[in-house]
Amino acid sequence: RGTSVLATRLYLDRFVDIPYSANACWGFDEGVGMTMFDISEIHGMDSSQYNGTVVEIDYYHANRLLTMDDASLVKKVKADLDTILGPSSSKDSEVL
Repeated sequence: RGTSVLATRLYLDRFVDIPYSANACWGFDEGVGMTMFDISEIHGMDSSQYNGTVVEIDYYHANRLLTMDDASLVKKVKADLDTILGPSSSKDSEVL
């Protein structure tokens, strides 16, 4: 039996203070769990490599999210990130 996973990565346009490099989160979507990773911290990136924090959010049991288009996914991930880290943590974005 498998679990559906949706992995997203945001390259933020600023540096954001994230207290822990790995953060389990829940309560955003019924039946869907998520983990937020501070990729910048995990990989030891510094400001000479990127102009902002790199964040990964992985959603588990994500069947209902897998059908969303890219623009809707970006909007959702940014909204979840703003809920966790505070408003305006992820102002700009682009789909790569």
